[in-house]
Amino acid sequence: MIAQFHYFSKKTDMKYSIPFILLLILTGTSCTRFYIVKEDQRLTRFTEPRENSWEYLDRRNVVLVHQGNNIFELTSITYNENSNKITGGINSLISTPLYYYNKALSKPSHIAFRKFGDGLAELRQVHLFVDDTTMNVNGTCNLNLNDIYKVDISKQAEGVNALAAIPIVFAGGIGFLAIVCGCPHVYIDNGQQITFEKTLFTGAKAPQLERSDLKEIPDYFPDQNQLSLTIKNEEKEDQYIDQLSLVVIEHTPGVELAMEKDGKIFAYQSVIQAASILDQDGKNQEEAVRAKDSFAYDFKPEKLTDLSTLYATFNPNVPTGKSSLILHVKNTKWSGYLYNEFNKLFGSEHTKWVEKNKDKSKEEREAWMRQEGIKLLVEVKRNGQWESLSELELVGDVAYEKLAIPVEVNGLGTLEIRLRSGFHFWEVDYIGLATSNEGLIVNETRIQPTSVVDEKGNSNTDKIINSDNVYVASTPTDAVNIITFEGIPVNQKFQRSLFIEAEGYYLMKTTYTGNPNYKRLSKFKKPGELSRFSKEKYTDLQKQISFQ
Repeated sequence: MIAQFHYFSKKTDMKYSIPFILLLILTGTSCTRFYIVKEDQRLTRFTEPRENSWEYLDRRNVVLVHQGNNIFELTSITYNENSNKITGGINSLISTPLYYYNKALSKPSHIAFRKFGDGLAELRQVHLFVDDTTMNVNGTCNLNLNDIYKVDISKQAEGVNALAAIPIVFAGGIGFLAIVCGCPHVYIDNGQQITFEKTLFTGAKAPQLERSDLKEIPDYFPDQNQLSLTIKNEEKEDQYIDQLSLVVIEHTPGVELAMEKDGKIFAYQSVIQAASILDQDGKNQEEAVRAKDSFAYDFKPEKLTDLSTLYATFNPNVPTGKSSLILHVKNTKWSGYLYNEFNKLFGSEHTKWVEKNKDKSKEEREAWMRQEGIKLLVEVKRNGQWESLSELELVGDVAYEKLAIPVEVNGLGTLEIRLRSGFHFWEVDYIGLATSNEGLIVNETRIQPTSVVDEKGNSNTDKIINSDNVYVASTPTDAVNIITFEGIPVNQKFQRSLFIEAEGYYLMKTTYTGNPNYKRLSKFKKPGELSRFSKEKYTDLQKQISFQ
């Protein structure tokens, strides 16, 4: 089912029906108040990451579910990112919100009067249209966001960025976040359900970009010596895995682990917080990055020239010895959508463009990714000049990854760090500075799979054990491999952490239609244009959501 995000429009001959309830409360001089459409209002609230949650959406709005002839309010909403479902209580006393909703719909201009004395809260509305819901015995309701086929929101609705989890299609065919993160998907049975945990070598979209990827996975059963993973191809891609193994780290309880770029594990116990965190608009972002709590800074500045920037400054009492910058990061869901929008500019010529560029070297491809802020660029200031410290490969949008970037602090007074990203390509949930201590990691064991079996029962074990250019190939029609590891160390004296190490790449097979937009494509000759294109599309999308 293709869903549509609607806004109210006076036009009736549009190819795509896109009605919104676009309302703005204005105080009148008589005994009534009225709500009207207003188009050019600037909504700074969309730059606040905290408003991306369903809990915030629920707290600030009346969320109404339409299922056939039944309409009810969903309350105390919680969101499960793994299943893409929301759960909430049911309230049927919704006469006032429905009165205004139906009244606005009945007007050709979608302008109606608000009764004096009725609060603004009744007009902050989000309407979700579905065919099926699941009623629980405790009186709550489960709703799969993938089943939503229409969404109406009012002009007053706040925190509507949470609706990004709904795979909807907008006016003109804009598929907002319909493109999930490509690359192989890793599923693990946690004892209650099989959950989507990680993606592998995200962004390695060509053989030249093949790389090894290290990802920490949950250790749901630390007293067991066996583990099974399911690797799925759920995209329009051909995926190639050359090697996959399990890395087991036994360490002192309470120690934190982070992954270095070269595949090593950095162990630490304490972290120094930054003295200041500022974005390029000069706004304080300390609250966004002070704790690993999914309240993140996501590189959406008001002013943008090319890349978006975040500055971290550590005070002069930085530690000596082997220090590392600790980052808790992931890619935004928006970045996947944006890359699809970029590809759509080529229209039916996209296949030719891919063929023309298929032989570009790894260096050329990575230079472009660096230039456009697809990679997260990490820089340090030395002698008054910014120098490259590291660059982060894409990590996917499923889970935050804890990464360690070695940094030499000896000889520095104040440690100044700069992170640079394309507009809204990355989320930074945490920034700190840590020093490694000897002996925190007791043992490191690398375990090869004992079996790799596809969904037809064929064995792929021999293909995945070594890095030898012999690949386990996966297509959308041959999409599943179950991987089993045995002999995992179990030691009650130490804490155990598990990591997947995988090497491979994938090829996108999405086809595009329509005429190429040569005029817009010509602008991409300028460095940073993908970042500017991202801000352009994001701004346009917010206008559609907010005030068309």
